[in-house]
Amino acid sequence: MKSPLDTLRGSVNTQGNVVAFDNENDWEALGDSPRYTLEELLHQCDPSAPEAADMIAWQNLKKVGREE
Repeated sequence: MKSPLDTLRGSVNTQGNVVAFDNENDWEALGDSPRYTLEELLHQCDPSAPEAADMIAWQNLKKVGREE
């Protein structure tokens, strides 16, 4: 039996292929997934929307390691 990782490697043979996890041992290639341009994605954004509280909290965390 092929491992899920081997199945994944065999399923993605072009940059356009997308693979979805079906269950523990099955992967499904999703070649017809929607493709969006940057302009379409940016059109969905609201630049005047307030920043999410969890993002503010994340930005205010103490820096660690080489972040300092």
